[in-house]
Amino acid sequence: MARTNWCYRDSTLPTLLKSEWQAQPSNGLRSSTCSFSGTSNMPFHKHRDNNTLRKYINPVVHLLAMLLRHRWSFDLVTNTLTLDLEEQLADEEEQSKVIKQIHALLMKIWMTSWSKNDNHPHIADPTEACMALLTLNQDSSFKEPKNITGIITKFEYCMRLVFLRKIKNGISTKDMDEPMACDSLQCWFTEKQYSMFARLCSLQHRASAISYNTMEPPRIWWMDMVNWTSLRYKGNPIAFPDVCEIFRDMEKDLISTWENKVLRGLHLRVDYGKLADDLTNKDIGYSFISDPRNECF
Repeated sequence: MARTNWCYRDSTLPTLLKSEWQAQPSNGLRSSTCSFSGTSNMPFHKHRDNNTLRKYINPVVHLLAMLLRHRWSFDLVTNTLTLDLEEQLADEEEQSKVIKQIHALLMKIWMTSWSKNDNHPHIADPTEACMALLTLNQDSSFKEPKNITGIITKFEYCMRLVFLRKIKNGISTKDMDEPMACDSLQCWFTEKQYSMFARLCSLQHRASAISYNTMEPPRIWWMDMVNWTSLRYKGNPIAFPDVCEIFRDMEKDLISTWENKVLRGLHLRVDYGKLADDLTNKDIGYSFISDPRNECF
C-alpha cells in the first residue's frame, strides 16, 4: 500500500485519469452513469469540484494495492505488468513512465474476460474481488446495498476515463479517428456485454433495486403521542423546545460575528422593509442589492 500511495501522493493516478473534455469521442462514452439501454444521452463530463476526482480514484488505488500485494492471476502478461509497476514505484521512476505502466495494467485487467480457475474458484476477476473486499465492514459483515452503489459508481467512472485516455492518446491514428477508435473499444465500457463494466452495471442495478424496495427500520420514535413535542432519534431524546433554543443560539452567534468580526464595532445599519428580488433575472451583475426597487441600498 505504501508503494501505491506514492503514486497517489504525487498525483500519478489523477494525472492518468485527466482527459480532454472539450470533445466527446463517441456516443458510447456519453454518460458516467449506467442506463438500461447501454447508452445514455447525458454527456460524459468532468466533475465540477477538482477534489472529487481524488475521492473517485480510491477504489482504483485499492485495486492496484491488492495486485501489488498478491499476484492475482495465472495470466503471464498481467503478472509481468504488475511486477514492472512494483519495480517502478520502488525505484520512484518519473511520473510519465509510471502513468504509462498503470494505464497498461488497467487496460489489461478491464479488457480481459476472466474465467474461474483452481487458484480463484469463486471470483476470477480482480476488480470484482477488490469491490467485494471494499464492501466489507470492520466486523467482517457486508455493507448495506445503499452503501455499495457509490463504490460501483467510482469504478465505472474511472474505467470510462481510462478508456477515454486510450481512445484519445493510444489508438487514434490517421487511419482511425476517435469515433472509430471508440467503437472498437465500446464493448468493454457499455452494458449488455460480457465485460467487467457490464457486470458492474448489473450489480449497480441490483443494489439500487434492493435499496429502493427495502424499508429501513425507523429512526424516529415519538414519545409524546398527544402533542408531538418530544421524540427519540436513534435512541437519543429530542424535545422541540431544545430545537428552538438551538436556532436562538445560532442567531446570537451570527449577530456577534457580524458586529464584532465583520463590522469591527462600526455602527452601520441599513433600514429595510420588504426586499424585491427577481429570481428569473439572469443579467450579469444583477442582485437584490442592485435592484432599483430596493431604494434602501
